[in-house]
Amino acid sequence: MTGASLTSDTANANKLSATKCYMECAMEYAKCYEVLYATVSRFIVVVLAERKLTVLRLCCRYTIMDPAQVEENRDTVTSFYESHPLIFDGRRWTVFIAAWLYDMETIFHICHIEAYLQVSLASRCLVVDARLWWMTLGERAMLSRTWTHFRTLVIACFGPVPDEGANESHRDLEIYRAMHLDRYFNFVAD
Repeated sequence: MTGASLTSDTANANKLSATKCYMECAMEYAKCYEVLYATVSRFIVVVLAERKLTVLRLCCRYTIMDPAQVEENRDTVTSFYESHPLIFDGRRWTVFIAAWLYDMETIFHICHIEAYLQVSLASRCLVVDARLWWMTLGERAMLSRTWTHFRTLVIACFGPVPDEGANESHRDLEIYRAMHLDRYFNFVAD
């Protein structure tokens, strides 16, 4: 064997030894703490079996909860996502906004979603423009929102144009059409 292959074999053995040591440390850690991860977007549940404490992280808010309550919340959130809620992308269609809000409220009712989870779960169904709008509100603003307030914000931001504005646009369009018709008929008459 040459010197180069000996150092290569030694380096590989050292890497294998380090990997083995890392795996042993990881296994030791896993024995000390039983960690259950149920990640549903920003909803993370961590159960520490050694201390019998359960920490629920929901939009950067930490509370200590009973493990049975965490299991109930996990089932609730799982049932919410299994019901395949509509995704809202920020379209300004009155019918689509009404359908999305109705769908969310129906799922909340069927899945027995607690009030403090409703806004957080509904915000996970926002994409594209709606997601960007929601992110600009800031996390502190997100925490204090109730479903009713969230609903009025969505309608105010993505709702239809007020009737006065629509009537003005319609009137402007009629004036534009009339001007072009006048030009056409004036050209034909000459």
